[in-house]
Amino acid sequence: MLIGLLGPVVVHGEEERTQALEHRARSVLAALTLHVGQEVTQEQLATLIWDQVPSGAASNIRTYISHLRKILRHAGVCSETVTSVRGGKGSGGYRLNISPSEIDLFVFHRLLDDGQTALATNEVREAEAKLSAALALWRGPAGGPDVSGAGSLMEWLGAHNRLRVAAQEDLTEVRLQLGRHSVLIPHIRAVLAHHPYRERSWGQLARACYFAGDLVGALDTFGQARAVLVGDLGVEPGPDLQAIHSAILNRAEDALRHLRCSLVSHAHTST
Repeated sequence: MLIGLLGPVVVHGEEERTQALEHRARSVLAALTLHVGQEVTQEQLATLIWDQVPSGAASNIRTYISHLRKILRHAGVCSETVTSVRGGKGSGGYRLNISPSEIDLFVFHRLLDDGQTALATNEVREAEAKLSAALALWRGPAGGPDVSGAGSLMEWLGAHNRLRVAAQEDLTEVRLQLGRHSVLIPHIRAVLAHHPYRERSWGQLARACYFAGDLVGALDTFGQARAVLVGDLGVEPGPDLQAIHSAILNRAEDALRHLRCSLVSHAHTST
């Protein structure tokens, strides 16, 4: 792959030139990737990479584009990968000309879709392979620590970080179905340490504990989930998590094997 956004922004080629990409040039590359194959006007680009557009924005953008082209050229990539598009009033814009298959983020989406389709049709081995491959593309938070921009760009990156967690939960679901209950428990706890308001992960932890033979741990998991949700957000666990709790109380193992929490999205940035 040529461009990596699933972690610090990187350009791959004959050599990897991550260290040479200047801070704002990384944001420009991320913004162009958001609209890959489409013209992005200078005005649009400016509003993507700055909350408050500076007076010399057009000149700055030209500098960043020049730097980006230099990095691509040094990586052995055609200089036409980023082309200029003239506007009607001379303002113009830029286009990133690259196949989505050369961008890790779009490959992630394809593998995730394939994995979710396989999960929905109970092809668990295929689902595990696709979801594992999708998650292996990640090297850290989308965009890494050096990308900054306006709200829309940062929200786009943030949405993909949340999608990564959902994909992790999909893979956990697959592995629960494969019977790997005990080994999943520390993994799910690690997810919840960073994302404590995800009811799906709480439900998966309760089921993993139950099928690992820890009834007390399964019941305690529901209590912990409720304490966090009520104490921090003022909301009760949703119906799916309540159903898992009820099935545990009733030792309804057949139901527990098939019960899954829907992705409950509570209004909190750390979820």
